[in-house]
Amino acid sequence: MSGTQVYQVGGQGTATIPYPPVQSPRDPTTSDVVGANGSPYNLLQQWINTLTDSIWTYTGAGVWVLTELSSGAVLTLSDTSGTLILPTAGGNIQIAGTANQITSTAGTNKDTLSIPSTFIAPGTIAATTTVTAGTGITSTLGNIVASAGNISATLGSVSAGTSVTAGTTLTATLGNITATNGNIVKNTAGNKDVYTSVATTITAGANSAGTVTLVGGTATISTTAITAASKVRLTRQSVGATGAAALGFLSIENIVATTSFDIRAVQAADATALQASDVSVIWWEIVN
Repeated sequence: MSGTQVYQVGGQGTATIPYPPVQSPRDPTTSDVVGANGSPYNLLQQWINTLTDSIWTYTGAGVWVLTELSSGAVLTLSDTSGTLILPTAGGNIQIAGTANQITSTAGTNKDTLSIPSTFIAPGTIAATTTVTAGTGITSTLGNIVASAGNISATLGSVSAGTSVTAGTTLTATLGNITATNGNIVKNTAGNKDVYTSVATTITAGANSAGTVTLVGGTATISTTAITAASKVRLTRQSVGATGAAALGFLSIENIVATTSFDIRAVQAADATALQASDVSVIWWEIVN
C-alpha cells in the first residue's frame, strides 16, 4: 500500500493512516504538485493554511479545492425550502444554471451566477418600481406586471404575447407599444385617450392632435406628425362665431408629408367651393 503507513491493531489486522496533510502559511497553487521530498502529492491529500486555518483537498493535476474555511467545515448544503442537496458518488455538488435565465461560471474560489443578455422569464416579472428596456422586453406566454410603477422602453418596444399589466403607467419613450393580436381595452368607466400635448393653433409642431378655428371655411395645419398615408379624424367642437350662417362639410385635402394638411368646410351644392361662412372650432387627430 504505497504512500500509507500500516500498523497492527490489537492483532486484528491492519489499518491505514491517510497521507499527512501539508501545513503551510499560504494557500496552495497549481504549481504545488510535488512535496518537499520530491514525491507527487496524492489524490485527496489535504493542505492546511496555518494562517487562515482553511483546508484544501488535492484532486489531481495541480488542482486544489477549498473544502473547509476557518469558520468551520461545510456540513450541509440546502435550498431555500430546507431540502438537502446531496453530492454525487464522487463528492461533487454542481451549481447549475438555466438556459436563457441564469448562467453559472466557475472561477477561483467562487462560482458566479448571472443573467444572460437574452433573458426569458419562465412566468411573470413583477416590478415594484421601474423596468427599463434599451431595446425590448418580450413576454411570450406570460405577463409583464408593474403593480405600482412604470414599464418604460427608452429606445425600444414592449411586446407581450398575451398581456402587459401596469399598475400606473406604461411608457414607451422612443419605441412602440404593440398589441400584435390583441386590443387596447378600456375596462373602467371614465377611461379615455389622454394627450399631454395638443395643438391649439395652425402651428402644431410635432403634435398629432389639436384644435383649430376655421378662417373662411379652411385652415392649414402645420405638423411633422402627418405622413402621406395618414388618416385624420375631424370633429366639430363648436360652431364658434358662425352663428346662424351656413356650415360646411368637413374634409381633409393637400397632405404634405411631415409638413402640413388642409382642413376644408365645403358647400353641399358644390364640393369644390368653400363654405366661407363656416368658422367653427374643429378637433383633428392623426391616426397613423
